[in-house]
Amino acid sequence: MQQQVPELLLMDPEAAQALINVAFLGQFREPASPSDVARKIGMPANLAHHHAQKCLRLGLLFEARREKGKVLYQLAALSFRMRRDLSEAAHFEEAVFDRSARQMMESFLAAKERSYDRLRGDSERWSICTFGTVENPAPAAPINEDSTEPRPALFVQRTVKLTPEKYKNLLSRINELIQDVASERENSSAATCTIAALGFEGVAHDGLSDDSLTYSSFFTPQTEESR
Repeated sequence: MQQQVPELLLMDPEAAQALINVAFLGQFREPASPSDVARKIGMPANLAHHHAQKCLRLGLLFEARREKGKVLYQLAALSFRMRRDLSEAAHFEEAVFDRSARQMMESFLAAKERSYDRLRGDSERWSICTFGTVENPAPAAPINEDSTEPRPALFVQRTVKLTPEKYKNLLSRINELIQDVASERENSSAATCTIAALGFEGVAHDGLSDDSLTYSSFFTPQTEESR
């Protein structure tokens, strides 16, 4: 009987392309039926079954067992590795990033508006954008601790000068911090949160010179009283 393995190497371009449906495939970490997955993520049942059959054929899923008349599928591996010279693999990476970035932007803006709406009373709303220089870096913007929002939306961007060693060390520390956060599934006060980080050499837009620093933060805003 087939078992889930830690990692599989993909050489089939079609299989690599099918991985773009990460949200759908992620529901099969444990055995699950396409119809149950369809209800969970709001997908038409026939489309879920079609995707499951395709992923089964491509080796991304396998039939784990049958239960109460349902076929339960499971991911063939928790990690899939593919060569970058597979054109479909390159397109997959770009497509997943594009989709993730758009979805995160929409979700973040909705969360930011929710943060605004949960300000206490009729306080004025504040957003902060601070500019600095190499000689006088912009200070970190304070977080308002008085908000009723338990998990306020936060966006931080900063452009700095870094050596290759310091750049890699910084991204490694950020990655470890995000990956090491323990999941509190049994805690009634815990909720699903999305934490994302992005780092690259260069500037985000033409209006920012290479030797400048900028710090922008949009979060549950401060009132005059809390400043």
